Amino acid sequence: MRSSACVAILMLSCISRMGELERMTQFKDKGKGNSERAGGGLFTYPILMASDILLYQTDLVPVGQDKKQHLELSRDLAERFNRDSGETFKVPDAYIPKVGARIMSLSDPTKKMSKSDDDPNGCVLLMDDADTVQKKFKRAVTDSGTEIRFDESRPAINNLLEIYHLIT
Repeated sequence: MRSSACVAILMLSCISRMGELERMTQFKDKGKGNSERAGGGLFTYPILMASDILLYQTDLVPVGQDKKQHLELSRDLAERFNRDSGETFKVPDAYIPKVGARIMSLSDPTKKMSKSDDDPNGCVLLMDDADTVQKKFKRAVTDSGTEIRFDESRPAINNLLEIYHLIT
């Protein structure tokens, strides 16, 4: 890790408040709201994300709706730091695209695609080779319909069409 990133993480952790970190979704989901059960990483991960966002002085951050909370924490920390220490960080805005803000699992189109999915065929990883990606898409859940079109009642086809739209 670069030293500037380490400094940013340290600075932001010094101004982060336990209450705001406990309200983050990953703490509520994985820590079950119990700080005795939760590992320190559940608290520090949002600070790491905030430092990644703020370090590069960006105006817009592309996020899905499910990660907007992390961006809000980043904005709060930037405003707090700037207020107390002078204008240092840009306060970025969220960019939530109309298409592709939430990609669903290839194996269960009712769940968000996630690298922590129990089914390894549910997500495409950055390090997957071309053959693996192709196999995952060939195994993707579809439905029994014969027409390929967007339809609210067909989440599996919609998911594949949305992914196709994004990559083409």
